[in-house]
Amino acid sequence: MIRQLSMFLKNQPGELAKIMTAFKNGNIKIITMCITDTNENGIFRAIVDKPIKAQLELKKIGVNNYTSRVLIVEISEIKKLFIEMNSNKLNVEYMYSLDSNNLVIKFDDLEKGYDILFNLGYKLLAETDIFMEESNEN
Repeated sequence: MIRQLSMFLKNQPGELAKIMTAFKNGNIKIITMCITDTNENGIFRAIVDKPIKAQLELKKIGVNNYTSRVLIVEISEIKKLFIEMNSNKLNVEYMYSLDSNNLVIKFDDLEKGYDILFNLGYKLLAETDIFMEESNEN
């Protein structure tokens, strides 16, 4: 399972730039990200190479954030993947692409999703699979 940062942002100019500046100052690499919005707020989700440092940088600039766990699954046949998830009564809360071969997925029951995907033979990525360098974070 992978750590993902989520931040709630005001839907106005400059909010995203503030986060990018904090990440730049902290030398934090964004592996993948997703932004969704409503009329007033946006949710910025990101997988970064240094999640603990990123949280500290965000706290410095007053951006509320939290971490959650997500799965990254290598997809060979996306239709089959979701048919299997449905037959196992798993709900997808959200998903987005890491790259053309891998999806970031948040299930309503992440442990169950992990077990099912693993037992069906899907390749599930770990943080060490997506980060080029391990940081010395605690």
